[in-house]
Amino acid sequence: MEKSTAGKFRKWFIGLLIFIITAASVHAQLSYAAISSLRFHQKNSYVYSLTNEEFFVDIENVSPNDVSIYMNSIPDNVELVSIKKETYIPPLESTNSSYGTHIVITVRFLKSGNYKLFACDLQIKSNFFKIPFNPVHVFENIQMLKPVLSVSFGTNPSTSVNSKDITVAVGSHVQYTVSVQFASELQGISWTIPENSLFEQISEYEVPKISASERDYEVFSEFHPIATFDWIPLTEGLQKLPPISVVATAFNGSSRTLEFPSFNVHVLPAAKTSLVQQQSATADFAESYDDSDEDSDFDTQKELSDNAIAEYCSLLKNERNSIPVFSNAHKKRLEFEKSYGISSVSNLPSRPMFYAFATLTALVLVLGILFFILRKYALFLFCIGLLCFFSGVTVFYGLRVKRQYAVVVNGVLMSIPEKDTSTGMSIQKGTLIRIKKYSGNWLYVKSLATYGWMQKENVIFIE
Repeated sequence: MEKSTAGKFRKWFIGLLIFIITAASVHAQLSYAAISSLRFHQKNSYVYSLTNEEFFVDIENVSPNDVSIYMNSIPDNVELVSIKKETYIPPLESTNSSYGTHIVITVRFLKSGNYKLFACDLQIKSNFFKIPFNPVHVFENIQMLKPVLSVSFGTNPSTSVNSKDITVAVGSHVQYTVSVQFASELQGISWTIPENSLFEQISEYEVPKISASERDYEVFSEFHPIATFDWIPLTEGLQKLPPISVVATAFNGSSRTLEFPSFNVHVLPAAKTSLVQQQSATADFAESYDDSDEDSDFDTQKELSDNAIAEYCSLLKNERNSIPVFSNAHKKRLEFEKSYGISSVSNLPSRPMFYAFATLTALVLVLGILFFILRKYALFLFCIGLLCFFSGVTVFYGLRVKRQYAVVVNGVLMSIPEKDTSTGMSIQKGTLIRIKKYSGNWLYVKSLATYGWMQKENVIFIE
């Protein structure tokens, strides 16, 4: 009976021993497979040259005392800074992980580009492994990046980006937007108005400030628009796109004047087409200079003599320099236009009215300050309301007063500023026009609802 019990115990012990050995073997095989599948991960999403970058790997269930790590070789333009190991502590949300070893390798890339780091040799007790790295793309160090400008065109000139060549016609609009890249801050922008052309800034954009501590390459590598310009070349031949001078701050803090991209502009002669506008008899004088013209009936048109032109200019000048309520200058001008069959417009903006509004604005401001000092806050608030009203009226009226007018003596309205162009639209002698722009001896004007070019000697300015 005792012999039978001893035999059973021996069989049970041998089975338990075999199970323990088998389980240990399976666990060792699983651990080996897990370690062999490990890879080093880069700490940051973007890696930059001339900075220390960390790569790490976590090994669970292995004590740092049992681990040795070697980096026997490194690629060109890579420096090994340090190798360290420490206890790996699993995150709180992890349920299966246990303490292990956290390995950090710090390297320094001397140049930007694509790199493949050699696998590291890992020894755990008497077992040897190789832990590889994923390919690494290294960007240029942001401290070394120089701000640059780019140009994009809003209109459709014949443009080749590679050759930087543009082909346009005389009098056509070339709109282009200037953008900046790799700048932490914009300090200033300026330009010189080119000769024999019209040029203006039509839009301005806010360029955000970017900190050099940004780690996101997409943030500071983005092109940010600065301003949009409109250029109208008036003479044919080979020209340069008007350059824009931009001063910006680089990420290293230095101030730089940026180089403007060079574009060759081939300006061709404009097409010799007539400026023709069909207008019905009822619409001839219903259009306006500033959407404020009035319809008017007129007698059979009479030829305006030089004396009549001088009289008309005098009436317009008196109207601009008188207060409408206390003057009949506007009425006299309308009567003159009717007698000669000249299209009429509403009251011209009066300079004395502008001065009156400006004086009232200043007076209300002084009263407001006085009431505030005297602590009469109700009257002070009333003055603030009046101040806002008169300020708005003064600005609005001031913009109208700045407009410049002239009377046509002779000539035609041309589509382009060229003396040898084909005949444009005939302009009635004595017509009042509004001057929009100057370019040498040429005026860009608005007559009724039509825009075109006239020479200075063909008009008399209304002061």
